[in-house]
Amino acid sequence: FGDVPVVLTHEFVEESPTAPTISGRVGFELPTGSEAKGFGNGVVDYGGGILAEKSFGRWSTTAAVDYVATGSSHTFETAGVSAHDNLDLQLGLEYRWNDRVSLLLGAVLESPVTRDIALKEINGNILSIDVGVAWDLGKRSRLLLEFGEDAIAKSGPDLTLMGAWSYSL
Repeated sequence: FGDVPVVLTHEFVEESPTAPTISGRVGFELPTGSEAKGFGNGVVDYGGGILAEKSFGRWSTTAAVDYVATGSSHTFETAGVSAHDNLDLQLGLEYRWNDRVSLLLGAVLESPVTRDIALKEINGNILSIDVGVAWDLGKRSRLLLEFGEDAIAKSGPDLTLMGAWSYSL
């Protein structure tokens, strides 16, 4: 298991027939993952972003920009490498299969983790393409299963399997 993100999202503009929902989010990441095994950095990260969502019948589209101030891990410091803050752009598409199940497609373009290693496989941007399924467990709860692949960089994971549970207050 990796680090655990805790995110608070607040809607500023409600969706209308002519405008998308606009929300802001802030969060932090608890260092619960193993730094030694590559599943975390051993420190608290924090960040924020803005996102938009617009629905068209059974379809929903999303777009977001996020910035995360990344803490520097002991492993990076020992190697003389500094972690760079993360800036990313996200695009998503959701199809409501039925009242409880959604099919998901997404893309996340991220800045590299570091620019201190002069190899394009490591200091290049990452483009993650994700395909998933989400189940609504209740009015405020959702379970997600997602597969991802890094499409352009060799530094991102070759294949990712992610499971997540979200709960809205």
